[in-house]
Amino acid sequence: MHSLSLFQNDRLLASGSADKTARLWNLDTNLPVGPPLQHSNTVEKVAISADGKLLVTGCDKNAYVWDIHTILKDAGLEELLSILDVSVN
Repeated sequence: MHSLSLFQNDRLLASGSADKTARLWNLDTNLPVGPPLQHSNTVEKVAISADGKLLVTGCDKNAYVWDIHTILKDAGLEELLSILDVSVN
């Protein structure tokens, strides 16, 4: 594992690895979400955007952008993007 990024609701994790893949992980089940995101070499960096919509990965001095909602929708796991409203009225 080379890099990790945690979504703000603590239910989704992104990882980058020497096996030339990035993955999203469902932390409710500890299982991967969808197929691995293939790269040409080691995935050195992963980051989830502040709004939780995009995953950015870094490999071979290139940056790649992935749509998290599409990945979760294809896997039937859109609820992983939900954030509890803990505001006090």
